[in-house]
Amino acid sequence: ATEDLKDMSTAYIEMQRAVGRISEDLMSLQTSLNRCSEDVKVEDEKCRVQWKAEASTFHVEIKRLAEQLKDFSTICTTEVPEAMQVALEAVMADYKKHVSKELRLLSLSKPTRVHWYIEGWADLKKQALQSGLKLLYGPKNNMYGYSVCQLVELTRKDEDVSLGSFMVIQPGDHDLHLEWPFRNLCTLGISHPKDPSNVISHKVNPVNCGDDVQHCFLRPKGKENRGCGQNL
Repeated sequence: ATEDLKDMSTAYIEMQRAVGRISEDLMSLQTSLNRCSEDVKVEDEKCRVQWKAEASTFHVEIKRLAEQLKDFSTICTTEVPEAMQVALEAVMADYKKHVSKELRLLSLSKPTRVHWYIEGWADLKKQALQSGLKLLYGPKNNMYGYSVCQLVELTRKDEDVSLGSFMVIQPGDHDLHLEWPFRNLCTLGISHPKDPSNVISHKVNPVNCGDDVQHCFLRPKGKENRGCGQNL
């Protein structure tokens, strides 16, 4: 019995030591846990401070961006439309000017029939016989947008007078916008004042004219071109 009690006492002491060791281990573990918790708190506090700093910086950036967006919105609703409106008005003005010019040239490009009435043929013939040559320039007219006139030439031929009709291109207001050389077909003629059916005429076709008269259809430079036509 004494041995059993001794064994039990030894076991109890060992158990107490074990419990003590466990208690120490638990305390050590608790200390470690507390230290770890403190470390976590410190790190958490560091993270929280860093987060607050970054959040503050982010807030500042967001505020600055918001101001920039506000300024950009203001520009979009005021300056940009005004600039676009100015540009649009300028474009529209140029467009209207261009369209007006095109419409004007289009109206001028329609085939035109021009009558030029010459009076006093007897006196004109007499002057031609006396001087040998009498030139008559008709009024300037728009033909396909070009400024042209008819030239009638009375030339003494023996005891009679020959009649020539020529087309003359003169400087015009629309020359910068026209195609050169002149290439439109025109018919020149002279009709009897009392009998319109009695007509002497000929066609002037710049495309088929010889090289020696092509200069007649170039853009005039300061004065009228030489006339192109023939004796009738």
